[in-house]
Amino acid sequence: DAGTGTFNSTLRVTNEFGCHNTHQKMITVHPHLEAMFTAITEGCHPLEVQFENQSLGAYEFQWNFDDGNTSNFEHPANTFYNNSFTDPRDYNVELTISSPFGCTSSKAQTITVFPRPKVDFSMENNKGCSPLEVNYTNLAIGVTHYTWTLGNEEWAGSDSQFSRTFTNQGQEPDTLEMIMHGSNQWGCDRSTRDKVVVYPEVTASFYSDGDIYEGCTPLSLSFRNESELANTYIWNFDDGTTATTTHPNHTFYNYSSQNALYHVNLKAISIYGCDDETSRLVTVYAQPTADFDASPHTQFYPNRTIYVNNYSSEGDWEFTWDMGDGNSWTTTDRDMFDHTYEWTSDDYSSRSFEITLVASSGLCDHEIRQEVSIIAPFPIVGFSPSAEGCPPLEVQFYNETLYGTSFHWDFDDGNVSDVEHPKHTFYEPGVYRVMLRIEGEGGVDSTYQTITVFEPPVANFRVEDPYIELPFDWVQFINLSTNAVDFFWEFSDGNISDEEHPRHYFAHTGNYGATLTVGNNTDPQCFDTITREDIVVVEDASCQLVFPNAFTPNPGGATGGAYSLNDPSNHVFHPLHEGIQEYKLEIFNRWGELLFVSEDIWVGWDGYYRGTLSPMGVYVYRVTATCVTGRKIEETGDVTLFR
Repeated sequence: DAGTGTFNSTLRVTNEFGCHNTHQKMITVHPHLEAMFTAITEGCHPLEVQFENQSLGAYEFQWNFDDGNTSNFEHPANTFYNNSFTDPRDYNVELTISSPFGCTSSKAQTITVFPRPKVDFSMENNKGCSPLEVNYTNLAIGVTHYTWTLGNEEWAGSDSQFSRTFTNQGQEPDTLEMIMHGSNQWGCDRSTRDKVVVYPEVTASFYSDGDIYEGCTPLSLSFRNESELANTYIWNFDDGTTATTTHPNHTFYNYSSQNALYHVNLKAISIYGCDDETSRLVTVYAQPTADFDASPHTQFYPNRTIYVNNYSSEGDWEFTWDMGDGNSWTTTDRDMFDHTYEWTSDDYSSRSFEITLVASSGLCDHEIRQEVSIIAPFPIVGFSPSAEGCPPLEVQFYNETLYGTSFHWDFDDGNVSDVEHPKHTFYEPGVYRVMLRIEGEGGVDSTYQTITVFEPPVANFRVEDPYIELPFDWVQFINLSTNAVDFFWEFSDGNISDEEHPRHYFAHTGNYGATLTVGNNTDPQCFDTITREDIVVVEDASCQLVFPNAFTPNPGGATGGAYSLNDPSNHVFHPLHEGIQEYKLEIFNRWGELLFVSEDIWVGWDGYYRGTLSPMGVYVYRVTATCVTGRKIEETGDVTLFR
């Protein structure tokens, strides 16, 4: 009921004695209030909400939207915002109503605003020449689903970075729009877009007339420009020169000794500043210049050798020589060389030869010629050897005659020969003047050589006493040779000597012989040899070493150890000996220290060590010896030194 209600209220009270009392009062009840409203409770940012007020008994309205905004309209509207790109935001909206009687009622409702994702991207290099590579960077936040649109092409992709290459094969710039659409899990979305401008692609291309790119210097080429969508051209011929014409002609030179490589480059540029470059390699071969001199230009046989100097221009050339006599070769060597022309035997007519030189780089070459002449010779006589030797002297004569056709030899011993290279034996000592006379087409000539046959030596000898006794006897050889100055003795015990009258010691018993070879004082030397067997008889004698067991050094000082077997003083430690050929004595103290060494059997130990008399005591000696008969002796013992 919208009106005010009045109610009479009575209170009756009674005590324990039955007494009572009654009180009455009027109660006024105002009309009932109830706050109520409806609205959408969730949506994407920015969310505009229209509130429908359905409250009962309201006279005044107070709205609190929880975003700092309020209203006293009955049916207000409010826009709720969520600037987060990833998280929802809740707003607690409250309506409070009041009546004229001061009664109030409230109602609250939560409004959820979902975030709208950030959809954005950046482009690097979004304007340029085809092919244009554009790098994209995805700057989106809170997007769970992507849609990219480029013209009629659409695709999904969440890469943080990617690139696209745009081409323009047309003649006008292309403008392309890239659209990015992104949404989140609540269905909230955004879109953004940007444009790419791609200028027409320039293609640089050219060729040389006849497709020629290599040749000899000077190399002239005509270039044909086939570039597309360009209006400006820059040519670089890699030789310090450039051109800007469409179809240039150019001549290349090579002044070096090696092949020259030129990288011809064409840069084609469009009205939009787009360009393309291409190049081709042009190879210019150096042109060799052949030049040489062969000398002498004219010479007389037997001179048949010419000396050739190559004066061709510097470069890595091959040289082909033709000497005009059937000999030809190819080489890279430019050093001076000589060439000797072959000659037919018995044909000495004059001849001329044309020499040809071709210098070539493999592709380019140059040729030059020169003539040389060889004139027929006069005959020249000569032979060898001019010999000396011992009889019988066999001499092989070598005819060194040039241009002769017949020969006559006279050996000056009554013998002659017509053989070209005769062999002849001279039996008697003497000097012979051998003559060779020759005849040839150019005339007659003769010459002589001297042959000397030396007087030979005669070997002979004897011995003074053919019977000897070891170990003391020696054999004296008596040389009876004549016309001899050098002597070589070979004894049958293996020993030798070059003395004229040697005195020889035979170390072992037996019968021995000797051979004597003698030579005279000529060059070459003449020799004679004689051998006599068993001309010496050697008989053995005794061989012994006997040492004392004590001695007393001379207290007056060191004596050096020399002794005599007839000295009874016993101041030197030494052996009694006989028939000893080699000898070594060593003295040691009791600690094994070497005190004394002697290799002379006539030098013993005088008891001193480094100028000081050794202490009294026992010392050890060791001796090694070889008898004249070859027997070996090795012995150790001790000796007592008394003072």
